[in-house]
Amino acid sequence: MMFATVAGNPTRAETEKISALWESSLFNANIQLKRYVIEDDRILIQIDDGSDSIQIRDFLLEQENCLDVTVDSKTYDGKGKKLLDKNKPLTKEEAKEKKKQEAEAKAAKEAKKKAKAKKEKIEL
Repeated sequence: MMFATVAGNPTRAETEKISALWESSLFNANIQLKRYVIEDDRILIQIDDGSDSIQIRDFLLEQENCLDVTVDSKTYDGKGKKLLDKNKPLTKEEAKEKKKQEAEAKAAKEAKKKAKAKKEKIEL
């Protein structure tokens, strides 16, 4: 048994639709399971064969609309969580660091470009 959370703020109907898509994709891979929507954004997954649990977990974690998966009381962040984190606003410290990294990358690119031009000039 495992739990999965749908990313965003889905309605119960949207969670039903998304989890049905996951179930049919896994069924096409010959993995049998039963799913139950227990909250607007959360589903319970009953697995017929426990040896499939890792494949199911990995499949769900790769889905963009999966926030997280909980197996044996351990929660794994899904792709949906990473996308949410990516879109959240940066703090002042993070913004400064990002700007600094971009400036360093730009300077390195310029230096590489100058070195290449200098090398081509020498070869002529």
